[in-house]
Amino acid sequence: MNDKINVRPTLQLNLTARDWDLYSTMSGVDEVATELNRLVEHAINTSPNRERASMQISTALLKFDEFGAADTEPRQVALQILKRCYP
Repeated sequence: MNDKINVRPTLQLNLTARDWDLYSTMSGVDEVATELNRLVEHAINTSPNRERASMQISTALLKFDEFGAADTEPRQVALQILKRCYP
């Protein structure tokens, strides 16, 4: 029976634009960081596996490419989140 029960904690993020390493001088960057937190939380909390979560997170980062979200540094932040949630 235990193999049929999957217990996972719920991810909650409070990363800032600086934490995400977004272009901090752009107008609206704080709102983008908040939205990235929400989208990454949703991806992790609802995805059945790391691969699906990773795809959703990549889509979220690309959505905010103009704020630098698709650059190497924010992708590394996302990778660290994935590694922590899916060891």
